[in-house]
Amino acid sequence: MKKRLEKLMYMGFGALIALIGYSLGTNQSDNVNAQTEPTVIEEIVCQQLKVVNKAGIPVAIMGSDEDGGIMAILDSAGNAVAGMAADEDGGTVEVLDSAGNTVAGMAADEDGGTMVIYNKAGNTVAGMTAGEDGGVIQIYNNTEKPIAVISAHNNGGMLSIQNKIGIPVTVIGSSEDGQGALVIYNKARKFVAKLQATDEGGILSMKNKAGIPIAAMGIGENGNGTLRILNKAGKFVATMDVSVDGDGKLTIANKEEIPVAIIITDKNGNGTLAITDKKGDPVAGLGVDQDGNGTLEIREK
Repeated sequence: MKKRLEKLMYMGFGALIALIGYSLGTNQSDNVNAQTEPTVIEEIVCQQLKVVNKAGIPVAIMGSDEDGGIMAILDSAGNAVAGMAADEDGGTVEVLDSAGNTVAGMAADEDGGTMVIYNKAGNTVAGMTAGEDGGVIQIYNNTEKPIAVISAHNNGGMLSIQNKIGIPVTVIGSSEDGQGALVIYNKARKFVAKLQATDEGGILSMKNKAGIPIAAMGIGENGNGTLRILNKAGKFVATMDVSVDGDGKLTIANKEEIPVAIIITDKNGNGTLAITDKKGDPVAGLGVDQDGNGTLEIREK
């Protein structure tokens, strides 16, 4: 596009001068004492057309090239600041700053429309285009690495945040069932945390750098909250949730996922601790009797 603007800068004034000369000659043949009416030209046919300011500097140019029509807008110093043209894919629009740097462009491509924003150094800093699933907006840093992308996909909308070297680290979007989701990745592109909505409520899950689930917080039975902790082997070792009576409950399990300790509230609202062996058989209990005194129970095998 920029080359086309430069080419128009050097187009001759021949067609415009001929047109003005013809109009002046026609007007001067009228009676000089009579009030003349402006000449209406219904059609102008030419290959090149320039508009100049009072100083004779071109401020607008229209012409054609091998792809079709082209138009340039210039400032009072004769510097190109905007242009429109046709190319092999369709129309193009370009905006330049006073130093001649392209700062914005809009064009048609094989997928649809495209718009690009540049900084004064000529680097791309933002873009908007049509993709396979809909619209796409991209934001770049000064090294032209994409750092944020908003796009449409099969499930709905999506926002992706990249780090300074262009690796996605955060994604916000909609899931297959139309629920919201937030996914966090580490710099190695491994999924490490996810916050999502389900029909029951929200779920927060986390993985270690090896991709093994280590913690999850969400909705348990009867719509109550629950927190589960797993070891690096992905085995459940602890959970905090709500009992059937609506009281708090804490369960500790061994690496074989067998509960070995349970802290819960009894029917009187007192706290209790139940201890089991590695097979899950009760061996000890700590609680409160009906008089409010502490109790300790040891069971033999």
